[in-house]
Amino acid sequence: MNEPYTGELLSTRDGREVYQRYLSLRDQYAQSPAFYFDVAERLAELGQDAKAQLVLSNVVHLMPSEPDALRVVAYRLQQSGQEAAALTLLKKVAQLAPHEPQSFRDYGLALGKLGQCQLAGEQLAHTVETPWDSRFSEIGVTALAELNDLAQRCPGAWPETLPASLRADLPVGLRVTLRWNLNDTDIDLHVTDPLGETVYF
Repeated sequence: MNEPYTGELLSTRDGREVYQRYLSLRDQYAQSPAFYFDVAERLAELGQDAKAQLVLSNVVHLMPSEPDALRVVAYRLQQSGQEAAALTLLKKVAQLAPHEPQSFRDYGLALGKLGQCQLAGEQLAHTVETPWDSRFSEIGVTALAELNDLAQRCPGAWPETLPASLRADLPVGLRVTLRWNLNDTDIDLHVTDPLGETVYF
């Protein structure tokens, strides 16, 4: 957040006041997706999930054919536990951006969360098997690990198209995945556990 309205959003701790301020500013920032994301984030922080979802819907109406925008909306919905609404958007993203493996990976993971095991497995398998552009060269490894994890929890998730030799038990207590959708971007993930040990690239 770094806009004229930012300070007011952060200083206001009443969700109702934030929403009223949003209504008063909406015409001024009607064409700004960032405005809707900022307001929705603040509303979610204040426990106003229903209003946050309503604000996010403006982005969908403003950019109905922009996969990057729809993907971010879906991620925000997932953060607030709105898995079914997120799934609808991620299915659309997979249709709009079939050249990006992230589209199928996101859709598959969302299906898995809702117990749609077979279809979830098919989407992740597609991510694993498809010869993507070189900039996506390692996403198959990530998707394969996620497919193995899903198959242990979700009956029928392992697709017949993948050989059984790729199946493996991958027991972990915590899995952290970093994702971004910008080219020519170098992002590193560092995780420090409660004992002070750091894991990085």
